[in-house]
Amino acid sequence: MSKQIKLALTLLVLFLIPISAEKLKIAGRVTTPGNGIFYIDCEIQEEGTYEVQRAPSVASSSWTVVSNFHALPGNFTVQEPMSGPSRYYRLARITNAPAMTLHPQGTTNYVGAPIQLTASASGSAPLRLQWFKDGQPTGTTGTNLAFTAQTSHSGAYTLVATNPWGKATSQVAQVRILATAAPSISGKSIRFTIQSGQGDFPSSGTYTAVFNPQGYYNTTGSSPLLNDTGYWLYGVLGEDTARILYPGSVAYPDGQATLLFQNPRSGAYQLVAPGKAGSQAGQFEFLD
Repeated sequence: MSKQIKLALTLLVLFLIPISAEKLKIAGRVTTPGNGIFYIDCEIQEEGTYEVQRAPSVASSSWTVVSNFHALPGNFTVQEPMSGPSRYYRLARITNAPAMTLHPQGTTNYVGAPIQLTASASGSAPLRLQWFKDGQPTGTTGTNLAFTAQTSHSGAYTLVATNPWGKATSQVAQVRILATAAPSISGKSIRFTIQSGQGDFPSSGTYTAVFNPQGYYNTTGSSPLLNDTGYWLYGVLGEDTARILYPGSVAYPDGQATLLFQNPRSGAYQLVAPGKAGSQAGQFEFLD
């Protein structure tokens, strides 16, 4: 072993800070033959954020951070070049309380839309994140909360960060999810674009239906087969589904058009009628 390495080992002091000293253990070593690298072996007994610090003397008021790391229980090794014997090391546990670094933003959207809330926090490990809705845990951890919107998702969302030294709560993000099915078609005009048809139903073309508030309707289509008149009834089946009934329809007696809203004004439809073979499908769009 070279004289320089012997001197380094003789004069090296491993200094432990008083906080949780029994859990902060380090030891220095060099390899043989010497490769110019000094190894600092840290024994971690508790998950946390740690720093290996260096100073020219034990009494120094200024310690240089050699390495900052998050570690689980076990052994962690830090290394740096040999540069002379007058160096002292200590292992410090960092105990910063949580603080929010990014707050989630509220949103308003419709059923079926992808929703993602994002927030983040800083703080010493072990740092735990948990999303809450209306004060109740959602079961989702991490910086992102993602879901496909349903009206039941409306509410006040927060991200809570905790560690042994404190707790931080984000600002409230208000999420409002709207049902896409229109409450009424009274007085509205809807254009239907046929994309497929089977059996007794036309397989192409367009027609516009005007729904009179008194319960009558009439359609004007791209061909005489698509012109129709009769009575209408409307019902909302779910958060994104509605149905138009056509009692007394000339073209489709007792026909039923199921509307699947893809946004508040348009979506996909399917038309069937008792006693007629097949069905018709396509897109619809509210014109007013």
